[in-house]
Amino acid sequence: KLASSEELEAKLRQQLQAVRADCDARQRRMQDYDGSLQRSNSALASLRADKELAISDHGELREKALAAREQLESRIQCLRSARAVLAESRRHASPKTSSPRRERLS
Repeated sequence: KLASSEELEAKLRQQLQAVRADCDARQRRMQDYDGSLQRSNSALASLRADKELAISDHGELREKALAAREQLESRIQCLRSARAVLAESRRHASPKTSSPRRERLS
C-alpha cells in the first residue's frame, strides 16, 4: 500500500507540474496578447490622429482651391471685359478695317 500511495503521490506531482506548466504557458500567452493589444491600440490611436489631420488638411485644401478658382474666374471676367473694351475702341478708331479674328474668351 505504501508503494501505491507513493506512486499516487508521484502521479499527482506530475499532474500538478503539468498543470503549472500549462498555466505558465497560458500566462505568457496572455501577456503576449496584452502586449499585442496595447501595440494595436497605440497604432489605432495614431491612425485615428492621422485621419483627423488628413480630414483637416483636406478641408483647408478645398477652401484654398475654392478661393483660387474664384480668383481665377474673377481674372477671366476682367480679361473678357478688357477685351470687349479694346474691341469696342478698335471699332470706333477704324470702323472700315475690322479684324476677321473671332473673340476666343467670349
